[in-house]
Amino acid sequence: MKNKWTRSIIEFVVVVMVVISMANYVAAQQTNELDFTRWMFTKQKQLLMRMYGANLASQMFSLKRVGDTKTYRVVEAEKKRFDREQTVPAPANAKNAFRQEAIKYHVAMAALLEKYVASMDRLAKRLMAQGKIDEANVAKTEKDKAEFMLADIKTKLAEAGG
Repeated sequence: MKNKWTRSIIEFVVVVMVVISMANYVAAQQTNELDFTRWMFTKQKQLLMRMYGANLASQMFSLKRVGDTKTYRVVEAEKKRFDREQTVPAPANAKNAFRQEAIKYHVAMAALLEKYVASMDRLAKRLMAQGKIDEANVAKTEKDKAEFMLADIKTKLAEAGG
């Protein structure tokens, strides 16, 4: 269990480092800060989704190796559903076989949304100070959407005890 968490933490750190290096490259070419912040959020969310899928595949490999066919079929069904729908279930709705993966995803997504909300708040304030009212309103609307999503994720985590 400890190695699994350690590996997941290391994977998350590597993903964040890759995103930061991508940001440095794109930042030089980006002209609109709002679009860039949205782009970064989307890329980080996509990476979290890929990590969830990869963790399910890894779990299937481990289950196959130890011969746990019942749990393997449950995780395999979730992997197929995930590949088709590209959504992560709420932790409370996730079966025990992949519940920890769902919780890890939602915890990471909450952390990402908190950073996104803070970025949008700073951007809206800076745009207001520069007199760019329309752009500030767009950033504020984006912040409000992210806060709503964050509240939903926190509720799901609380319901799951995560």
